[in-house]
Amino acid sequence: MATQKDLSSLLRGYSALIVDPSGSIKLSIAKALKDIGIDNNRLHMAGTFEKAVHIIQKSKPEVVISEYKLDTGLGSELRNIQADHLREGRTAIFGLVAGTSNEARVAEAQEEDVDFYILKPISQQQIETLIAEAADQRMNPPPYLQKISLVRQLIDDEKYDEAHAELEQAMQMTDRPSLALYYEGLAYFKQGQVEKAIAAYHEGLQNIPLHFKCLKGLYDIYSSQKQMAKAYKVWRDLLSHYPTSPDKLTHAIRMAIETKNGDDIPDLYELYRQMDERPKSLIKVMAAALMAAAKFKINAGEVDEASELFQFAMITSEYDPPTIESIVKTLIKYREPDAAVKFLKQFPIELKNSPLFAQLDFLITKMSASPEQWIEHGRSLIKSGKADAHVFRSVIFGLSEMGKHNAAESVIGEALKVYPEQRSDFYAILDNQQARL
Repeated sequence: MATQKDLSSLLRGYSALIVDPSGSIKLSIAKALKDIGIDNNRLHMAGTFEKAVHIIQKSKPEVVISEYKLDTGLGSELRNIQADHLREGRTAIFGLVAGTSNEARVAEAQEEDVDFYILKPISQQQIETLIAEAADQRMNPPPYLQKISLVRQLIDDEKYDEAHAELEQAMQMTDRPSLALYYEGLAYFKQGQVEKAIAAYHEGLQNIPLHFKCLKGLYDIYSSQKQMAKAYKVWRDLLSHYPTSPDKLTHAIRMAIETKNGDDIPDLYELYRQMDERPKSLIKVMAAALMAAAKFKINAGEVDEASELFQFAMITSEYDPPTIESIVKTLIKYREPDAAVKFLKQFPIELKNSPLFAQLDFLITKMSASPEQWIEHGRSLIKSGKADAHVFRSVIFGLSEMGKHNAAESVIGEALKVYPEQRSDFYAILDNQQARL
């Protein structure tokens, strides 16, 4: 291992960023960094994801140590931002602070992306040791990582046979060669040998079940082969074990619908609820997926489950009137007027005098009241100017059924003032009823 002098030499002139909402953890890590050679005036601290990104872009820190999950982003996402802004010729060191053993396992499985992780509760000595080991490994990579570096270059140069030969040696250098197996799979994939690539990735996952690169490699293969059911299963594994983001969750939701995995929507909704940041695009996709899952449930006769999903969809859409309209009309279609009433009651109070609310209320009345009652209800909507074409057609039909053809024709006259293009449709209702007499 490198000496203190070696580490101080490596880190001299380097800057560091510590990202954690906890002030005490930031101070502990800062002391460790100062002890191994980073100047105090080159230490930066942030408590939020946004501030961390700003500091990385401005100060270009070579060392970044972040809390596993931040307010509006993931600590691991800072790794790529750090790499994009690294000064030429400098070595990047990246670490995560994990709060649970599962977070630690996930951090460990992100080989090449995470140099080390610190599991809480942390000690000063632990911090210094882990940072020193990470810096030492950057200075003096072990033979296994030297091989991996060579293999990466060979694959970039499309020298696949040489890469496989080097990988065969690399796999003898460690007990868990998941990283080497990932690159073996990548080489095979680039050669068009898909089955061998899949086998390599699966073997890598046998060594480290959550290995990020092997999981991602499998996903890339299945996606490229249009095996979307398998791709979705791998993506769900990534989503379940790794911190997610709005874009990743949106992708998962769309894949769940595409692969007819509607039963997964409630689980994805739980992930959605846990997210601090919900862009409009994600809100729209989540609400639509909940609606689709609810319709599937009600079609299967599972009314209670459907109602729960409809409720989630309404909340997600922020009580959007078109969403409530769709819910009410679906429940009416499946002859569930009581449930329809429950959702209509949640219509935004400031819109309860709107034509849409009145029209939905009419649909419910039509299902639950006598013909005389719902016809009178419809005529009151016509008089108030809140009737749509469906209300007109319903009233015309109802009056015709009761033999009140003159009244029906009078309603047609009112309907044509609003919907002149539907003249033939309105008169067809009356003509059909008269023909039956």
